[in-house]
Amino acid sequence: MSKPPYRALRVILGFLSLLMVVAGVLLIFSSKALILRLFLHPPEAEISTLLLATLKEIGGLALMLGIMFFFAKAIKRLIQHRCYLVPNARLRLI
Repeated sequence: MSKPPYRALRVILGFLSLLMVVAGVLLIFSSKALILRLFLHPPEAEISTLLLATLKEIGGLALMLGIMFFFAKAIKRLIQHRCYLVPNARLRLI
């Protein structure tokens, strides 16, 4: 039985996970001056405390998504290994 090539999927997941982790960390630890540079110099009155707090929350979500993409390969291998061990077992949701 031939295995389908998953190399492209692994590369894409690796790139996306790296990009999401970097963006998440950048948004979490950013300050008002960095946000002004990232958003191409908007009026300073538009950068409020609420916007900074929202950007930090979005950074946390991006970081979480990047970590999930990183571990997606290991979870896929674990599921395949489980299917090889018990080929006739049905998936049960607990």
